[in-house]
Amino acid sequence: TADGDVSVTASNTGSIDATALGVSLTISQSSDGTAASLSANVAVTTNTINSTTRAAIEDSVPGTPNTVTADGDLTLSAAGSGIILADAVSAQVNFALSSSGNAIAGGVNAAVALNDITSTTEAVIDGVDSTATTGDVSVTASSDKQIDALVVAASASMAISSSSNSVALTGAGAGATNETNNSVLAIIRAADVQATGG
Repeated sequence: TADGDVSVTASNTGSIDATALGVSLTISQSSDGTAASLSANVAVTTNTINSTTRAAIEDSVPGTPNTVTADGDLTLSAAGSGIILADAVSAQVNFALSSSGNAIAGGVNAAVALNDITSTTEAVIDGVDSTATTGDVSVTASSDKQIDALVVAASASMAISSSSNSVALTGAGAGATNETNNSVLAIIRAADVQATGG
């Protein structure tokens, strides 16, 4: 029994700010043969937040009588938040220069961001009779999740031959996978809850 308000609160914040950067420059030059400039470049960022936030009034010994009385408001509040800021940037440039032979320039470039937020947020009155004699009973749970991903891949190749074949090949790919799995619960279970004043 409390002479005033009873408040049980739980809050949790998880944050990740990640940057993956890949940069390459290749130059090949030949005056009497084949010039070849080849490269591969990858930038990957993987980010995971797993969190549990719980505010509870519960029976520690099941089957025994338990009560909570507040001479005011009885408040349970659980709030969870998570934010991921992820940047994956990959860039490359390839040059091949030959004055008498073949010139070959090529590159493969990729940028990937994999982000996941999994959270459980609970506010629970379980197995405990609860009374607010002159106020209100409030049981709330909230969750706020945000994922912001910037993924960029750029590739350029140049092949120059003054007397033979020139071949320039390039490929670039960028992808992001963002996933959130949230459980948000406000529960009154196996309990007699009264707000006699509200």
